[in-house]
Amino acid sequence: REVLVILSVVAREVLVTLSVVAGEVLVTLSVVAREVLVTLSVVAGEVLVTLSVVAREVLVTSSVVAGEVLVTLSVVAGEVLVTLSVVAREVLVTLSVVAREVLVTLSVVAREVLVTSGLVVR
Repeated sequence: REVLVILSVVAREVLVTLSVVAGEVLVTLSVVAREVLVTLSVVAGEVLVTLSVVAREVLVTSSVVAGEVLVTLSVVAGEVLVTLSVVAREVLVTLSVVAREVLVTLSVVAREVLVTSGLVVR
């Protein structure tokens, strides 16, 4: 049986969350102020550090998990979402364009190309 304890304090655009799950410690600190979101998580001795800055429709996330580096850069502007992720020296590039109810996703994983085109019906 897992125990989840969440403490949240919302004051002056500051949100602090502490979670403890099944004996493993998950500590999340989120500060929302002036469009800046900083999250620090420690899970089972492994350190996951995530820095997210949301400003002018730009979201940059940098994470370090168990010695492997995951870097994600997302830019949302003009209905274009570009995500670049680097995981263990493998490069994952995802380009999504949402316009006129059409979602096109192009992903490149380890020199293999995956192209997905879908129609979003509202």
